[in-house]
Amino acid sequence: MNKMQIDKLLKSCKDDLLIRKCVALLENSLPHETKISELAVAKTKELIPIYRRRLTVHRNLSLSTIEGGETLFDALGKEAEEYIAVFEIGFPSEIFIIFTDEEVKRVVGCLSIQ
Repeated sequence: MNKMQIDKLLKSCKDDLLIRKCVALLENSLPHETKISELAVAKTKELIPIYRRRLTVHRNLSLSTIEGGETLFDALGKEAEEYIAVFEIGFPSEIFIIFTDEEVKRVVGCLSIQ
């Protein structure tokens, strides 16, 4: 997944505020300031407990501010696809975790970590 592909996919999600924030950062950042990585393709139902645990640890230890958790869990709970692709888009001030269908044609949800 390159910057142009992820940018095009994210721009199709006009109603999600976190994704709009990510798109704005993509548009305004220099190439060396942005890191896009595919983290995993995993079973949808396995992602909920994994990310719920990670968010709990971050909150309990005050490691960072995380936005989008409950919205993501709701979306994953309703998701019909068996597998979800997970991407990280990193900027100097914020990281976005993007969840898409396995074919990377539709965004399922997003987390923001600051």
